[in-house]
Amino acid sequence: MNLDLYTQYFFFGVIDLMQGISLYLLWRREKQPHLLLWALGFGVSACGFLLVNLRHTPLAPLSVIIASGTLVTLGLALLHAGQCALLRQRDLHGRMRDALRWSWPFTLTAIEPLALWLARSDADRVVQAHSALLGLVAAFGLAALARRRDQAQELDKFGRSRRDPIIFWALLIVLMVTRVVLAQNFTELFLVFEQLIYGVLALQVLGMVAAHVGLFAAFMNMHTAALNAELRSRSTALEKSLDQLRWISETDALTDLANRRKFNETLAAEWARAMRRGQPLALLMIDIDHFKLYNDHYGHPQGDRCLERVARVLSAAAQRPGDLAARYGGEEFALILPDTASAGAESLAQKILDAVRAQRIPHAATPLSEGIVTLSIGVTSHLPQKTGRPREPDTSFKQGGVGHSAGMPHLERFIQRADAALYEAKHQGRNRVTVAVEDKTATTA
Repeated sequence: MNLDLYTQYFFFGVIDLMQGISLYLLWRREKQPHLLLWALGFGVSACGFLLVNLRHTPLAPLSVIIASGTLVTLGLALLHAGQCALLRQRDLHGRMRDALRWSWPFTLTAIEPLALWLARSDADRVVQAHSALLGLVAAFGLAALARRRDQAQELDKFGRSRRDPIIFWALLIVLMVTRVVLAQNFTELFLVFEQLIYGVLALQVLGMVAAHVGLFAAFMNMHTAALNAELRSRSTALEKSLDQLRWISETDALTDLANRRKFNETLAAEWARAMRRGQPLALLMIDIDHFKLYNDHYGHPQGDRCLERVARVLSAAAQRPGDLAARYGGEEFALILPDTASAGAESLAQKILDAVRAQRIPHAATPLSEGIVTLSIGVTSHLPQKTGRPREPDTSFKQGGVGHSAGMPHLERFIQRADAALYEAKHQGRNRVTVAVEDKTATTA
């Protein structure tokens, strides 16, 4: 590849111009600052390369060389700035060294015209000065990607894409060092190693193309990785928000138990599951005795504290994964107990009753002799049948002998039996457990 300098620079300029336009169009759509900096970087670099071809005009060659070299270095500094913007290094703890890492390449660009003007008497010195400054800017670009303790979390989101620009910044540094070495004694080396020098120059052309195109591709990979990380972050935040919204929609604000909506959904699901698996299902309906009198005597704020303390007892009682404690309404609560027959449900209800009694919550307005907050609990249990006509359940209450017959027990009837058991507990004098159904087909919990 034996291209003259003008053709090489024109070729580099066209490549950078196309890449700059592509990034600008992408910035128009996404409005990301790093995209604009990269677009400006490749655009300014293209102007620098294309400016060399103006040497065929009456303009002074030295001024063109200085302007061209400065624009190319400025373009590379803008690429570095875009990379820093993507890495958000300027936001890391606000340290001065982060600001310096951001601004040093622009400082080098500012002193380049002076460096090239001082080296004007020797073309090789001009090449060396320009190449050295480009190499330093590339070194800053490479250093910006080095993992630091305070940057690890921020850089992790780029994954393997962070390695790509490292390769091409390093390639650019190697190319610039090679140009500095060759320019030191170019004439002597050319006379001795003519063919080798031509080969090195050809490799430099290919290397420059690879470095510029590679940086463009690497930056796009980093941009895509950053977008994916942002998408994952927003998706996670959305999932958390949805979970929180779901929790709010299913939870009673005062007691943190499940609300009536969640209770209805869970009971229907557990009923269907019990039918599929052939397992009994138990339901406890729980009411705070004389709670209206409690509110009238102590006030609603104290009444809320009473509800919260009872709710904590119920929450502790619902220990298994399938159990659900819910606020049914007002001072009434419910407890769903999958795979639990009457004996197990009655035993748990008695423990709840005793636990609330043990708290000794004062209730001066209650007609009951103990003068504390107590509960009335109705219990029912049933084994739903998949097919066939189920046997008539025994609906006689254990206390009081009050009973009624029912047809095929469905979900609504199931709730009614638990509610009837609760009513019977109140009728019996409150502060007790009453079992509505003794399911003969259920196994002991």
